[in-house]
Amino acid sequence: MTVAIASGKGGTGKTLLAVNLSYVSTGELQLLDCDVEAPNTHLFLPLQNKRTEPVHRMIPQIDASLCTLCGECSRFCAFHALAVLRNKVVLFPELCHSCGGCNRVCRLGAVGETTEPIGEIIYAETPYCCHVQGFLQVGTAIVPPLIHRVTEYIQSENHTIIDASPGTGCAAMAALSPADFVVLAAEPTPFGLHDMRRLVLCLRELNKPFSVVVNRAVNTNDVITEFCRNEDIPILARIPDDRRITDCCAVGEITAQHLPEYHEMFLGIYSQLFGGAQ
Repeated sequence: MTVAIASGKGGTGKTLLAVNLSYVSTGELQLLDCDVEAPNTHLFLPLQNKRTEPVHRMIPQIDASLCTLCGECSRFCAFHALAVLRNKVVLFPELCHSCGGCNRVCRLGAVGETTEPIGEIIYAETPYCCHVQGFLQVGTAIVPPLIHRVTEYIQSENHTIIDASPGTGCAAMAALSPADFVVLAAEPTPFGLHDMRRLVLCLRELNKPFSVVVNRAVNTNDVITEFCRNEDIPILARIPDDRRITDCCAVGEITAQHLPEYHEMFLGIYSQLFGGAQ
């Protein structure tokens, strides 16, 4: 089973959940950090036997000696990554989605393909799980290809936790795509509710089953709880607004390990998601 930890906005506790659920797991578990623009699960886990894999994507390459400036490639591109000028074809690589369509519609074979680096994947082992993490190269605008490459590491025979990108953009949807179930980490504030509403709409459109964990919970009458009650959304747990949890996160410590009283809470969340021990 693959469970994605998502959020409508950043800073709501996605990584807190992902790391602590990995710590309390038993048996084989994979943790995939698909928040490739700001990956941080490695800050909490002792990584061993690391290996790195560079990731590239395909982009078109125009052969000016064959190109007649007919404009077929430009007309085909839905993302306007190609522009045909008076004497040449200009590529905007930050708009290219690597679909390969321009290559296929060019009858003269003037559109070839080349590769460009977009980031890297670091695979490592930890005492609690296998850890796969994507790092986007600085300046790269297209994120989903790297996330898709990270999710190719999912092994169906193991339980998998995905730490997804926050929000409802292309990066978040790419990370949520392979998930069987989604857990929303939400904070009980007006901003937290506003952004969570948008993500709930997306998940319903995608027909993804989901539930909520309220982080920094103060009471049971907050705006997130009221929204979930009205929308019939199950709440798995409420993580208290405890300064000690913040202190653990600030120094890269796992809450369930250093605050034993929270071990049972995270174990309870894990059991609800994966059915207890493997």
